[in-house]
Order: sequence, then structure tokens, then C-alpha cells
Amino acid sequence: MAAISDMILDRQSTDLDLGYGNKVLGLALYKAKELGINKVLLTCDSTNTASRKVIEKNGGVLQDEIIIEQDKPTKLRFWIEIK
Repeated sequence: MAAISDMILDRQSTDLDLGYGNKVLGLALYKAKELGINKVLLTCDSTNTASRKVIEKNGGVLQDEIIIEQDKPTKLRFWIEIK
């Protein structure tokens, strides 16, 4: 079984609403499929609406919301099935 351990998407404020997040995640999912990965787990802070939208637009289904550190935003965990 192949695994991709971490992918961090960071954008400059000038790049907002240009669709780069969707393109980057789409390419990452394409590569994962090439590697034989059929399901990926993605996380984002509960306060990060833009990342949540990108994940959901690419087929992310919310699994749960977890606390990693006290006094920090909770983490949302999403699964994407790659077809």
C-alpha cells in the first residue's frame, strides 16, 4: 500500500479565489491514483473555510472533528475516495 504522508497547501492572499487550491488538490489526487491509492484523508482547521471548501469541492466527506491541542482550532477530517 502506498501512502502520501503530508501535503500542505499555502496560498498568498493575492491568490485567493483563483482556483489554485482546487487545481493543486486535483493534481495531488491524480498522482495518488497513479500510485494506487484509492482513498485519502485530508485535514484542515475548523476555522479555515477556504480549505474546507476546496476539500469538499473535490469530493471530501467529513468524518469527524477532533481536538489536537487545547486553545487551538479543532481539526476537521475528511475522506476522499479516488475513482
